[in-house]
Amino acid sequence: MRYIDAFCHFSPPRYFNALVESPAGQKDIGKRVRGIPALHDLDLRLKVVDQFADYTQVLSLGLPMVDRLWGPDKTPEMAKLANDGLAEVCDKHPDRFVGYTAVVPMNAPEAAAKEAERALKNGAHGVQLGTNVNGRAIDGPEFWPLYEVIEKSGKPILAASGTQP
Repeated sequence: MRYIDAFCHFSPPRYFNALVESPAGQKDIGKRVRGIPALHDLDLRLKVVDQFADYTQVLSLGLPMVDRLWGPDKTPEMAKLANDGLAEVCDKHPDRFVGYTAVVPMNAPEAAAKEAERALKNGAHGVQLGTNVNGRAIDGPEFWPLYEVIEKSGKPILAASGTQP
């Protein structure tokens, strides 16, 4: 029997470097993610996955969500960097990582819809959303275009809890 772990947090290298250089990355969250190497060290993650027969992962970006780290001027770029990095890891190691869920810049709703559409067309298996956007609910009309893109794709939304301000 093949086992697929469908919500495994991982930060691809270029995104991880940007995270730890961000203002939040200079504080507690940076210490936390640096302290758990399997969240960003691909060689270590591969060793973990290889310990189990018939085991694969669907990768998702680790917390915090991009909108907790950067403002709307930077989050579209960072979401693209994260999604492209996750796609690259999956493309290089399809026997261990069967896919990924995309992250979108929720503090820039128009850009979120565009990034979801781009990432889903490029192979993302779903979209990961936080339970709020810096304390604001994610059910406002500004997010409806995003939900229309996701609904049209037929792919799931994965909610990342613990995203409170």
